[in-house]
Amino acid sequence: MSNISMRRYGFLTALVLVLTVSACALNADKVETLDVAQVDSLRMQADAGRDDTAMAQLQRAAKASNVHAQRALGSALVNRATPSADKALANDGLRWLGTAAQAGDADAQLLLGKIYLNGSIAVSTDKTQARAWFVRAAQAINNRNAAYYLGVMDRSGYGGLVDHAASVRWLQIAADAGLPDAMFLLGNAYTAGEGVPQDRRSAMHWYMQAAALEHPLALQEVAYAFQDGNRGLPRSEYQSSQMMRGVDHALRHAKAAP
Repeated sequence: MSNISMRRYGFLTALVLVLTVSACALNADKVETLDVAQVDSLRMQADAGRDDTAMAQLQRAAKASNVHAQRALGSALVNRATPSADKALANDGLRWLGTAAQAGDADAQLLLGKIYLNGSIAVSTDKTQARAWFVRAAQAINNRNAAYYLGVMDRSGYGGLVDHAASVRWLQIAADAGLPDAMFLLGNAYTAGEGVPQDRRSAMHWYMQAAALEHPLALQEVAYAFQDGNRGLPRSEYQSSQMMRGVDHALRHAKAAP
């Protein structure tokens, strides 16, 4: 090979190397700056789709300190885990969720609370941990879902003593923020006089608020009230039957838990 050819070969090799390095840098930057929608799409592929390529992309973004990717990766890993062989997978998922949660991500804090409250195939329940994460999520951005779960925990004594007054305070926050599940439980609290004075009219107010948002149990309570003509509502077979039709519709189009 002539000297000119050698120089040309060396130049082309160097050019390819530069372009390769540049492409890698651009790809790394692209991974690091994935937006929320892209991360969520990758999470669904990695989770339900069991797509290892999507999982690898999430891992690169998580390592590049993308908090959304850290949360998505943690969730996908926990969901993929099995009781024995993949217990380490769940622990890795909890670690990534913890990283995002410690960085102030309220969604990761809420997710950790739900995982520890309900447990999973590979993660044991831990009510104390659940409460701690729900408290952080609720205080970070007044998260209505976290407030709801704290209300449920105080109402049932999960991770501590039964405290109806505290339960009502948390449920009120979630109900005022528009969460129908919290509205229904607040209605129950007024019906039973737990944490608040017994007040059937206030109970019906919250049942009707939740019913307007198609909460099936609240619709049922309102239907019974119209059927019997009590709790401040007039007796009406028509209204009662309409509400019961609403129960059927709500059950057939059930909404995800908070």
